[in-house]
Order: sequence, then structure tokens, then C-alpha cells
Amino acid sequence: MADDVVEEGEGPAFVAEGEGVVVADLCDDVANDEAHEGAEASDDASTVLQVHRGAVYAVAWSACGRRVACGGGDDAAHVAGAPTAVQVAALHAHRDSVSALSFAMDGRSLATGGLDGYVCVWDVSTAQKQWQWDGPSDGVEWVDWHPRGNVVLAGAEDGSTWMWDASKGRLMNSFHGHGGSVTCGRFTPDGTHVVTASADASLKVWDPKTGTCLHTLHRNPFHDQAINAIHISQDSTVAITGAVDGSVRLANIQTGRVLGKLEGHTDSVETVGFSNKLPLCATGGLDHKLCIWDLHTLTLRGSKEHPDSVIKLLWHPKEPLVYTACADGNVRLWDARTMECIQMFRGHSDAILDMALSPDGEWIITGSDDCTARIFCRSRSGMDT
Repeated sequence: MADDVVEEGEGPAFVAEGEGVVVADLCDDVANDEAHEGAEASDDASTVLQVHRGAVYAVAWSACGRRVACGGGDDAAHVAGAPTAVQVAALHAHRDSVSALSFAMDGRSLATGGLDGYVCVWDVSTAQKQWQWDGPSDGVEWVDWHPRGNVVLAGAEDGSTWMWDASKGRLMNSFHGHGGSVTCGRFTPDGTHVVTASADASLKVWDPKTGTCLHTLHRNPFHDQAINAIHISQDSTVAITGAVDGSVRLANIQTGRVLGKLEGHTDSVETVGFSNKLPLCATGGLDHKLCIWDLHTLTLRGSKEHPDSVIKLLWHPKEPLVYTACADGNVRLWDARTMECIQMFRGHSDAILDMALSPDGEWIITGSDDCTARIFCRSRSGMDT
């Protein structure tokens, strides 16, 4: 059972300071009772954050390792100390669901994106809003920070992408050209380019300084249907993308050339990622599959069925291991070399919607449709898979 349950009540911005259990206030009494009974049966979480009154859509863990954040359908975000979440700050500014979160690299600021079309930047030490930006005419799909600068990037449902200077609060550039929602995107790890992918089945590579589109990949031999997921290799040269028709593509973002296709999924691919340690990549989707691919041969190394859809996957930063978050409410840890499930993390009573890792890969935070965020420790979870 979880050691600490942290919940939101009335009062100041900072709540639930200290250890122990605070009186619950979940979505409703029935949900509270059901969640409590399920947690009593099997809960591997070290901490449960019961601070939202709606589904938890987004979670994040700061690169410095000292903060976690969650945002949800109650239009609020929360930031807490990691990994024990002994102090929680409530962040209220959005007028619709908080759909995206991202910490600055130094961990001092948090960017939140909402379905209200706003992006906010917060000082996490004081829980004070530093900036609130508009620009998108529709909901924000994702937010990202520059890997070395105080710059925020956000993609929106109206097909636009926006970039702001978080030091001065000014708009630096906007990127237009997609014919559908910019479902995913980010700065390249070296910070020299912006890469976006869209429901219009295209990927675009942008010069962040000029706003010029350098490359567009669209249709044959790229995707024919909406792109859901993207990841960029650590050397900033290759993108992997997954689409709603189950297709997966690899593309050189420096040349704009498609490198190959990975065929194995039979339904929408929701999540993709490169290993930093081995020439492998992973994909997961609504067909319940985790697939591991050999990047040298572009062949399937192995696949594993889950009880339900694979919503998110993340590679361990130091080991050849993959975490998967599943719609059955569980997180699993897989050895990519043997395809063996070596750990399971239980506790959620509904589908997991997002997942993030601590910098050392040993702690996990998840957000769920059960209105909670949970923090798990690899060394403390159940071993029975």
C-alpha cells in the first residue's frame, strides 16, 4: 500500500506539508471508496497525489530531480518536491484542462499548456505565475523547453507552434504550415532545430531563429494518416514517428529523407522512443503491443502483448530497459534484450494517461483517469508480473 497520500483541501496555495495522510477529496465519494479499496488490495506506490478533481492528463519530472508536476481535467496543475511530494503547490490560471507540462532544465520553472489555448510559466519555488501567453486559437497539445536556453515551445490544435523567451516574456517566433493539429513536437536535443508532427500526416523541421521550414515529409514514403508520437535521437539526426494506422517511420531530419519503415503494429501507435544505450527503438500502441526494433537492420527484435493499450513508453536512461504505461492501470518494466517483464507497478484503478521518469530512471510518476498521480520506486515495487 502507498506510504503517503497527499490531497488538496481548502486554504493556501501550499497544502499537505509534512508526512502522513490528509482527508481525501476525490472526484466523488464513490470514486474515493473504490480507489481506496483497490489501493488496499495492491498498491506499489510510495506516494499518491490525490490533488485533482478530474483525470490527470500530464505529469513531469524535473531534470534536476527535485520536483514533480501533474496537470488535469480540473483546469489545475500542481508541483511538489520529489520523490516524496511532502509539499504540494497548487497552480491555478487555466480555464480548461491542463493538457501539457514541462520543466525548465534547471528545474526552477514549469511551463503548463491548457485546452484554453494559453501557456503559463511558473516559479516552482513560490508557485507564482511568471508569464501567461496566448497565441494559439485552440488547445495546447504539448510544451517543451530548450535544452540549454530559457525558451518555451508549444504546439496547438489549430496547426500552429509558438516559441517564447521565458526570461523576458516575449514571443520569439511562430511556425505555421501544418494543416491539422500539431500533435507532437520538440526541440532537437542539441537545440538547433524544432521538429513538429501533425494530424495532417506530415513532419516539419524548422529553423527556430528564422521560423523557416527546412524540410517537410508527407505522404508516400512517409505517413498517410495522422501522426501521434515522435522522438528524436540523442545525436539530433533521426526522428521516429508513429501514426494512427499503425505505421512507424524513421527519417533523417538533417536531409529530410525517409530512412525506413517498421511494420508490426495493427492499430494506432501511441508512443515511440530511442534507446540511449543500444541501437534499438521501441513502439507501443492500441493493439496492446510493445515492439522493440533493431536500428541496424530495421527488423523486429521482439514484441510483447499487454492486457490493454500501451499509452506511453520510456527507456531507462542508463540501462537497456523500457517502462510501459498501460490502459489497464499498471506500469511494467521490460528487459529489451530478453523481452522479459522484470517488474510491475500497481495501484491505479483506471487507465494511465501519462508517465515520466526521474533523471536516474529509478522513480516513476504516472497520471491516470482515476484522478490520481502516483509515484513509484523501482526498488520497492512488486516483482510478481
